Amino acid sequence: MDSPNDTCLKWATRPRSFPDDPQFPSGPGPFLWCIRAPILRRRLVVGILGTVILPILIVGLLGCTGFTGASSSASSLRIATNTLPVGATQDQYKTVLGATGGVPPYSWTNIGGQMPPGIALSPATGIIAGVPTLAGTFSFTTKVTDSKANSTFSYFSLNVSAAPAPTISALSPASGPMEGGSFVTISGGNFRSAANIQFGASAAQSVRVVDSAEIQAVTPTEAQGTVNVTLQDSDGQVALSPVPFTFTEPSATAAADVTVDASQTISETGGDDLQAAKNIYSSASAPESNGGLSDDWGLISSELTMKRMRNINGLGDCAVDQNGHLTGCTRLNSDLWTMKSRNLTPHVVVGQWAPSSIGGNPLQWGTAQWAQYDALCYATVNYVVNQYAGSGFSTALFEVENEMDTTMNSQDLWLTTTPQVPQGDPSRFTQFDTVYSHWARAVTLVAQQSPNKKVQIAGPATGFWTVYYGSGQLWHNQIIRKYAANGTRLDVVSLHIYAREVNDLAKYAQSIRNTLIASGNPNAEIWVTEWGPSDVGDSRYGTINASHQGAAFGIYFLLQALKGTVTGGSFLEVRDNLGSDTSGAKANLYLASWDHVENGIEYPKAVTNAFSMIEHMAGTRKSVTVNAAKPDLHALASSDATSASLVVANYNYLFDYEHKNYSDLTTNETTVVAFKNLTFSGTLTVDRYVIDAATSNLNSWVSAGKVPPSVQITQLQKVESFSATTSGGTLILPSRQLGPSAVSLWVVHR
Repeated sequence: MDSPNDTCLKWATRPRSFPDDPQFPSGPGPFLWCIRAPILRRRLVVGILGTVILPILIVGLLGCTGFTGASSSASSLRIATNTLPVGATQDQYKTVLGATGGVPPYSWTNIGGQMPPGIALSPATGIIAGVPTLAGTFSFTTKVTDSKANSTFSYFSLNVSAAPAPTISALSPASGPMEGGSFVTISGGNFRSAANIQFGASAAQSVRVVDSAEIQAVTPTEAQGTVNVTLQDSDGQVALSPVPFTFTEPSATAAADVTVDASQTISETGGDDLQAAKNIYSSASAPESNGGLSDDWGLISSELTMKRMRNINGLGDCAVDQNGHLTGCTRLNSDLWTMKSRNLTPHVVVGQWAPSSIGGNPLQWGTAQWAQYDALCYATVNYVVNQYAGSGFSTALFEVENEMDTTMNSQDLWLTTTPQVPQGDPSRFTQFDTVYSHWARAVTLVAQQSPNKKVQIAGPATGFWTVYYGSGQLWHNQIIRKYAANGTRLDVVSLHIYAREVNDLAKYAQSIRNTLIASGNPNAEIWVTEWGPSDVGDSRYGTINASHQGAAFGIYFLLQALKGTVTGGSFLEVRDNLGSDTSGAKANLYLASWDHVENGIEYPKAVTNAFSMIEHMAGTRKSVTVNAAKPDLHALASSDATSASLVVANYNYLFDYEHKNYSDLTTNETTVVAFKNLTFSGTLTVDRYVIDAATSNLNSWVSAGKVPPSVQITQLQKVESFSATTSGGTLILPSRQLGPSAVSLWVVHR
């Protein structure tokens, strides 16, 4: 019988719409024409004047059966196959068509269209098999006839990929607890970006394609038992693991809300995730006050390991003398002195403004002026890398422009049609391409001349404006493809991320990674070169920058960044006082910065204490499973031979700028933490640190109009230390309550 959801039309004779078409069933009628329900909803086009026009089939990668025709006496005869698997050129292909109803045996015939060259249909068995020799999508119509001469037909399309089919050779491990969360390494060949992994009928929680021979997947929650593991590549080709995966009975830690498996080292970035996390917050923009880091270096170095400093707005007075040497650069030189004295590496924003030393209207520059600009680009890069203080720097990053898609600073818009072009105007992107090409040539030349130094160029230093408000496409992907096609150097794809953009960071960063791989630039890095909880510094929208809510944001941000293969970055500001205001009389607590200055004293903000938690973590990143019933808990874990660490953030923050609603959506969470497969045993010490509304939180003092009694009280606080004993490598800790937007660090050690 046809499905009750199918739509069937009955004619006494063949309809006018299909006169004498050999693809349609023969016989005197009457005819029953059925359009299957899923196809009807998507593809049926009904004409005017009572004429019924059958579906216009949209051929997909996996093929489809869109229409069934049959004589009414054989209405129970049906082709059961709906899709055909993807094939690959020069690879053996085999699939079987199935039918139901009618009176077997069946015979099969192609009555229209074209099958792939090298592929044939067996009339007796319905097997489609062979070795395809040509890539492409091939559409054809297949008819099945039963022993009583009743027949029906279906349309199919078969996609043949030019790429070789994926293969799976091994799973490691091949078993894990039914609560999921196990990290499984899938080995094989011909893996491509954007592959999907299924454990039985359930999709993996996350998938990372390491390279063409390795995929890391996280198991879903599944019933106890053995299931097949299948891989579907981005072109639709499928591979089945020769070894099934077994979901075992719940582990001893199944009742825990957060469980760390110290035996499973994981990487979402392709390298050391823990070091990547530390590298994402280890830089900030150069202080806009007091000319350096002298006053705050002791505090910074006690909180985190600063690796770089970002110089922005620093090239305004740079020029090249008649000998090709760089002159001026007052701000740049001041910052380079600070970097050199503190053993930091430079991150210099270039191309931001028109150089005053060249003069004239840049829109009217000729060959001579652009040659001067090229000389300035080269002199700047070479000065930083090789000449400053006699030896330059062994590592340097040059980032082209700053938020060109949205900036409204007329000084930044120096090659657009007018300085008042709206956000997203095409002339902004044209300016970026022009400026970037000159700096890319300079970086390429200096890198070639300095093979023992790491010299990188980055861009475009923007967020997701083009996705949210512009073309709907990610600009970063467009420049990746464009620069790959014309051979332009791109070492680091740079993002600026604030507020709600964090929720899309993993998705779009992974899209960037896939585009880099597809464009032949897989080794390029992705950095978030400017970030913070909020880019607005007032008491309504910037409160999160000042409070423990910003700390919870910081941990959530790092997790999303790692998921997107981000490996470096820079927080917005070092501190929140400006110019000559060294006392902090006008310091803005609501600005995204590491530190706050008040009464001449520098204090860490809560987000900096979150970074300090990460600094306490040792070893390599480990697998951590979080209770799905508590989606506001977000965790990062690590361990080595003598310790294990876990950071848990209670985070769920609403960024609704349009309705002027920035608010914390979290509530108190009772949390049980467990560790399993620890490599050390016996009686251990557990230290716990907390950031919440009243602890490790400068804002708890400032918002109450009080002066903290010491800097130390505003730093990361250890709230308890107790002994615990492992059992078979397992340690289950007493439950603790995490308040709204609280962050807790557990360190278990000998």
